[in-house]
Formats: sequence, structure tokens, C-alpha cells
Amino acid sequence: MNKRYAIRRALHYLFNTSLILFGVISAYIYIRVSYTFGPFHPPVARKSLIYSNKQHYKDTYQPEPVTLHTQDGLKLSGLLFARPQAKRVILMTHGYHAGKELMRGYLEMFPHDTVLMFDFRAHGESEGKVISLGNHEQKDILAAIDFLKTRPETKDLPLYGFGASMGAVSLFCTAVKTDAFKALILDSGFADLYGQMSREFSEHTSLPQFPFLNLSILCYRIFTGKSVYNVSPISCAPSIKIPVFIAHARNDIRVLFKDSEKLYESLGGPKEFFPVKNAPHAKLWLNDQDEYRKRVEEFLRKVEK
Repeated sequence: MNKRYAIRRALHYLFNTSLILFGVISAYIYIRVSYTFGPFHPPVARKSLIYSNKQHYKDTYQPEPVTLHTQDGLKLSGLLFARPQAKRVILMTHGYHAGKELMRGYLEMFPHDTVLMFDFRAHGESEGKVISLGNHEQKDILAAIDFLKTRPETKDLPLYGFGASMGAVSLFCTAVKTDAFKALILDSGFADLYGQMSREFSEHTSLPQFPFLNLSILCYRIFTGKSVYNVSPISCAPSIKIPVFIAHARNDIRVLFKDSEKLYESLGGPKEFFPVKNAPHAKLWLNDQDEYRKRVEEFLRKVEK
């Protein structure tokens, strides 16, 4: 009798301990998810760079501050770099935990084109409380397209999309919903949000995917009101018939190089691939800006023939 009581007590203790442990881990995951998908607040060093680049924009280009209005009621902060002799417009979209001021290296690849860049929702000077890594950000891109259609200096020019990381993914998914783009230039985008979350979850938490990855996916739905499965460039690729230029660093540890390889192989229209040997994630211009610019210019010339 004492033995059976001891076993029951041990099992009861084990169950309670497991329950508490699961609760602690779940709370940890929720906090991580809150940080991941909540508004981006840049660290001090990043703030300094943002301020420096903002001043550079102002002193060198005198861009026009503009406001974009999304279909779900948010105001987004943008900058319009209007070039009088421009023959095309570049809609430039930044990556996760970045912003328009951190796209300086990419901006300088298009010295003769009119460029519109903006802060995605929950980034920089834009409104919004949730980052969805490509779900709601599609609305932001559609708002930018609507804005460009209203401006006399941009409405009749061909529109090209240029995106880095999350910006590339958001452009890719938006391109199947609009015929506004003549071509896309995509830098360091992932192929599938579920796959990206799975890989990063395993890499950064060392927790078993079941049930904790499922919990993260549930938290994503709670925060964003959307499913991770809605963000799948690899599923959109066969439907995209406009020309697409894809660039990615082979040593990228944030988003794997093979993701861009898969996207390239799945595309249904004209395409080009630019593999970079060594560069940080979504900062390929740091490796060789001249070569990058040359490859992009060659791609654009082919599109415009």
C-alpha cells in the first residue's frame, strides 16, 4: 500500500513539474514571439546609423516626405526621390527590423531612377503594432502602388519592385495580386514562412518542434490574425510571369541560399540569378556594389528591350 502511494505521489509530482515546465517554456515562447512580431525599436547603434543616413538623404537628395494610406487604416512614412529625367520608378522595400534609412546602399544603386521607399508597418516612423513577415506587409506595398498612381511624375513610368529579405518576400507575394510591376529584383528572400520559422525555431531554441513550434505558429496567428502558410513565395513563383532577378549570398546564415535557388527554379517567367560568394544577409551591396549594380542594370536593359 505504501509502495503504491509512493508511486502515485511520484507520478503526481512528475505531472505537476512537467506542467509547470511546459508553462514556463510556453511563456518564454510567447515573450519571444511578442518581440519577434511586435513593433521594431532599434538599438542605440542602429538609431545612430538611421539618423546619419536620414541626414545624408536630406543633404544629398532632398527627398520628399510622403504618407501612404493602407486599406486597413494605417499611415506609413515614406520618402520619394524624384529624378526629373527618370525613365522608371523603383519601389524599394526593406527587410525585417530595418527601415527606409537603412536602404542607403541599395538607393545608391539607382542614381537616375525615381525611387519610393517607405517604412513597413510597425517599423520606423510608420504606424502599426504587428510585424507579420509578409502577410499584412502586402497591404503596405499595395498602398505604395496606389500612391504612385496618383503622382503626375510617376503614374506613367514603368514600375519595378526591389526588395530585401522580408521586403523581397512581400513583393513576391504581392506580385500575384497586381499587374503594376514590370519586373522584380529580389535580394535574400526566403521561400516559405513556415519553413523559415521551423529552421530558426530549431536553431535558436534547441526545443523539440512538437509541441513548441506548433505553439509558436499559434502565437503568430494570435498576433497577426493570419496563417503562416499564407506567406509562401515558392507557391506563388509558378504564377509570376514578369521578369525576376534574384540575388543571394552563398554564406547567408539567416536565410539559406538554397531558398533562392528553389524560388529561381520554380519561377514561370524570364529570370536571372546572381549568387554572391560572401556577404551579410540582405547586404549584398557590401560585397561588390559595382558588380551588383552592373548585373541589375543589364537585367533592366533586357526587360526594357
